[in-house]
Amino acid sequence: MQLRPGAIDSVMSLKQGQSARLPAPLIAVAVLFIAFGVIGLLDAIATLGQGLMLFSVLAVGLIIGTGLLRDRSIWRAIGLIFSAVGAVAGLLVGFAVATPSEPHPVPIRLFGRTLMHASPTQAGAVWIMLGLLNAVAFDVLRRSATRAHFQATKQ
Repeated sequence: MQLRPGAIDSVMSLKQGQSARLPAPLIAVAVLFIAFGVIGLLDAIATLGQGLMLFSVLAVGLIIGTGLLRDRSIWRAIGLIFSAVGAVAGLLVGFAVATPSEPHPVPIRLFGRTLMHASPTQAGAVWIMLGLLNAVAFDVLRRSATRAHFQATKQ
């Protein structure tokens, strides 16, 4: 994949010791990771009060988002992996839930409590939207401008 000629102009003009301003799409993805990380952390804490011990993989998003905001290229790589897995899993689970052989209500849980029961189509649509959101995050993290930003800040 070739870099666009203008993709690295702004980051290459930096003097040593300066950091490039984060691209807006990268900030949005970092905030998304942090938001899901907070939800995962709160979900784990809420289940402790019910006598359960739960670790939500979402809590790792808190670390990934913070790493992206701090210009750490390793967290870009980990974010790429997490968003790729999330996209595939979200789409697969979404289509599996949305097309059951026997339709039955699907419990929607948050913080260890059942909030409501949704139809399989509604629950599947939520999973598919989460999968697509992860696909967008993956696309932002793999863009040439994002890659150029992390390469410039590494030097």
